[in-house]
Amino acid sequence: AFIPGDWITDPDEKINSYRLATQCETSADLIQFASSLLDRYGTLPKAVESLIEVMKLKINAKKCGFSRIKLSKPNIELETMMDEPAFKLLRKGLPNHLHGRFIYKKGYRFSTVTIRGLGVLDSDKLLDQLNDWLKMMQNQLNT
Repeated sequence: AFIPGDWITDPDEKINSYRLATQCETSADLIQFASSLLDRYGTLPKAVESLIEVMKLKINAKKCGFSRIKLSKPNIELETMMDEPAFKLLRKGLPNHLHGRFIYKKGYRFSTVTIRGLGVLDSDKLLDQLNDWLKMMQNQLNT
């Protein structure tokens, strides 16, 4: 997940593109960002598509109240400030058979939700699966 130097060759333009990516707060912002890159530089390389997927994941995680995502093989850890009752309500958006994979642990400065076994997937499948599950939890927030 990066912008190849042979795709955007000017260092200032490249840094500006990263800055614009981090400023995206919605899926619509990401679509606009990707569209502007496509218009300006041509077909998006796989690494840039991955960068956009990572940004989508960060947006979805933030909407659910998660501030950090960390790979801790074989698991994924999500940092949050939410208390366990709030997490349990959020988790209701997931199918029941997944509830046991999501383990909440209260911490001193922040709490951690460990998703057991997800970290063994290849990066594309991991991003897709985590994004799907975060969207399900987001839908729970809207009910």
